[in-house]
Amino acid sequence: MDKEWIKVYSDTFEPKVEMLRIQLQNDGIAALVLNQKDSAHVHIGEVELFVKRDNVIRAKHLIESWS
Repeated sequence: MDKEWIKVYSDTFEPKVEMLRIQLQNDGIAALVLNQKDSAHVHIGEVELFVKRDNVIRAKHLIESWS
């Protein structure tokens, strides 16, 4: 992944990460989800949420306020 994209959140529950991605995008922050779960063992690994370097602080504050 490009060095401009920074991980701001990860979880094992994919729908939660997807919901956060949508909320960030609704607030004007480009976000990407990267599924790092093992395809054979879905309980192993996490789903990661990335934003551009310029939006890291704002994204983390928003995610924290939603939790």
